[in-house]
Amino acid sequence: MGSGSGSLLTCVLGDDAVDFLRLIAIGYDEICWNEDWREPPRPEPDHAVLNEPYRRWVEATVDTTIPATAVELVPSPAEMGDADNDDVWCQWVNAAGT
Repeated sequence: MGSGSGSLLTCVLGDDAVDFLRLIAIGYDEICWNEDWREPPRPEPDHAVLNEPYRRWVEATVDTTIPATAVELVPSPAEMGDADNDDVWCQWVNAAGT
């Protein structure tokens, strides 16, 4: 679900737990703003790669890679109220709110 501060993101954030770990490892400041997901996150001045220690841990622990952008893992992020989406979580939330 969104952040509660204006984000309406309401979708499944990966096919499994590993995909969710990979999503977090990309390094977005907040994953609730899906309009930023088509671009890689901007590096912070004092870090060559965002989330570097966590990224290395995820890659080594579950033998995977980290995608450059979130849409590689969640290609069609749904938002609360989206009537035309395939996301089961968003559909459930929308139905519960009616």
